[in-house]
Amino acid sequence: MPQAMRFAAQWGEYGLYALLLIQPILGLLHTNAHGDRVNLFFLGQLPALIGQDRPLAKQLLKVHETVGLFLLGLIALHALAALYHHFWRRDDTLKAMLPQGMRRRVARRSSTGISSRARPKLPPAPGNAG
Repeated sequence: MPQAMRFAAQWGEYGLYALLLIQPILGLLHTNAHGDRVNLFFLGQLPALIGQDRPLAKQLLKVHETVGLFLLGLIALHALAALYHHFWRRDDTLKAMLPQGMRRRVARRSSTGISSRARPKLPPAPGNAG
């Protein structure tokens, strides 16, 4: 893979992780600034990190929405890059992303000549032999 693609892939991954970390924190801060507390899966409420401040809540909501849109865009770009590597470049980048156990199964199928799309022929259902 060319150096520019490696650079873009690495920084795209860093961006995904950063946005995935920032997004819930912004949501928590917005909820607190709005005057509410976050319920943590019926285990109790999280403590408020900041006090009620409606103008700040509006700003935090705008930032939260903007970060969400960036996150969706980066996820779409990531998926498109994976499809580009798989269908256009026909390299093993997509296979390298699979967990170790799935990589072994894919390697076994390709070495035995079994297509992952091949399905065994099933006998006709009783009464539908026609």
